[in-house]
Amino acid sequence: DRGAYKSTDNGASWAPFGLNSPAPKIVLRVAHSSAGGGEGTFFLATTSGLYRKLPGGSFTLRSGDPAYTVSDVQVDPNDPMRVCAAYGFAFTAGQHRGGVDYSTDNGTTFTSLTAGLDIHQAPIAAIQFDPVDSHYLHAAVYGLGGWTTFLP
Repeated sequence: DRGAYKSTDNGASWAPFGLNSPAPKIVLRVAHSSAGGGEGTFFLATTSGLYRKLPGGSFTLRSGDPAYTVSDVQVDPNDPMRVCAAYGFAFTAGQHRGGVDYSTDNGTTFTSLTAGLDIHQAPIAAIQFDPVDSHYLHAAVYGLGGWTTFLP
């Protein structure tokens, strides 16, 4: 209920980073991309959607509907322009239909990877780019196990 904070002195002190007022119930993940120059781009997966902060800017909603929980966000370690977001799982804060969205332009636009698939209706707990070949994305699907897809 307090947003995101950052430390520049190894945790001795903390300052507001974003979404501090009003704040989402839970910030589930912070991800960083070197895309965009300067300090890079930051993403926050929250119980109120996916937010993105470009260099010198402030956090803006990228997921369209703040009623949907974004349970995870990952940046491809080999291509900072590729970003994936998972929907639907926030521990005790709630669950709803899931899905995974994919961006090739640093989170400016997203396309669903799961529309029409059974897992689109199941909460996605976590996602991860494959550490050997980041063209593969793995997902932990609540109640259904794992799922893997190939990204172009």
